[in-house]
Amino acid sequence: MDGGTSGRYNVAQIITRVFPAYRAFAIRALDGLDLPIPSGPYPKDALNYRGETIVEYKTRPKRKGWETSIHG
Repeated sequence: MDGGTSGRYNVAQIITRVFPAYRAFAIRALDGLDLPIPSGPYPKDALNYRGETIVEYKTRPKRKGWETSIHG
């Protein structure tokens, strides 16, 4: 996803889910908006951290997760 301008709130919501080191930054970006602040990853997602800023994820078919929230 691109955090340019129109997608920055979507990116901030994703950051709160998968990048704990940047959660405070993301919450500041969402401050004052009537948007939910996720508390962590989707429970059914499998996350594989490749570094502090890189994560691979997998949502199993027919499960609620990051993949299905983006594409479904």
